[in-house]
Amino acid sequence: MEIRRTKALEDVIEKSNEENAKLLVQIRVMNGVSTSREESHKMELAQLEKEQSKIIEELQLWVEDGDEKNNALEDVIEKTNEENVELLVQISVMKNKLKALEKKNDTLQTELDTKRIDLKRLKAKEHYNERELRNLNVI
Repeated sequence: MEIRRTKALEDVIEKSNEENAKLLVQIRVMNGVSTSREESHKMELAQLEKEQSKIIEELQLWVEDGDEKNNALEDVIEKTNEENVELLVQISVMKNKLKALEKKNDTLQTELDTKRIDLKRLKAKEHYNERELRNLNVI
């Protein structure tokens, strides 16, 4: 009976050893998969960090470019404003000159009208004098 028991115990031990060996293989495979996944995740994380770094650099360049363009536009606006002020001064001066010329033109027009009236009066007087002269010649 003891031999049977020993044989049975040996069978149980052998089966346990086989199961333990299978479990050990499974554990090693799972550890390998886990390690493989961990390595894969580390690689993905490193790649994402590189991409993030690249995006940050591109954004920084974009911001710097935008700042440069804004500064250039501010310079253009400032120069344009200065030119506009100069043009407004020139327009004001020209308006004053135009008013002066309009006054002078009005004065000259008044003088011209006066001279025309004087000329008509002189022509009328000349006709009168010519008539008087003819009348005197007739006598």
